[in-house]
Amino acid sequence: MAVYVEVIRGTPLMVQATVIYYGTMSIWGLDIPSFSAGILALSLHIGAYFSESVRGAIGGIDKGQMEGGQAIGMSYLQIMLHVIIPQAFRNLIPQIGNTYVSAIKDTSVLNVIAVTELYFTARTVTGTYYKFFETYCIVSLIYFVCTFVISRLLKLLEKFMAGSSNYELITESEEEVSK
Repeated sequence: MAVYVEVIRGTPLMVQATVIYYGTMSIWGLDIPSFSAGILALSLHIGAYFSESVRGAIGGIDKGQMEGGQAIGMSYLQIMLHVIIPQAFRNLIPQIGNTYVSAIKDTSVLNVIAVTELYFTARTVTGTYYKFFETYCIVSLIYFVCTFVISRLLKLLEKFMAGSSNYELITESEEEVSK
């Protein structure tokens, strides 16, 4: 796993897509469609970055959380499912947003293996109609809308995970009075 993460994070997506698309044909004789090769390359690329984000989020949880779960008799699986992962997920939400936004923008790189995506289509339109400025303004707007929507949805999720902002703190003296 560590080798996969290091190799993928240490090489550009453009090179990965080219190796996957042309390499599968030359090494194994597989003629996979460029779109499938693009999805595979993008998935492997984003997966490597995302796995490091998850590892960091789980590693960032205080060891006392694990010890506390063990102290009350929880199993390792129970501690992970009910204590560690919910906290890690909350810390991971901003990174999920960054990863998805990056994935959307990285699709433009896949034109090197002839994947017909937004940038590739824009190049075709500009070559046909010679409307460079207008075409790339529209492409920029489409990318912006896609990334903006994902960012806002994740902000809503982050706000939901944060809980209510109107908690009432009860001091010890108030607890004793209520008993």
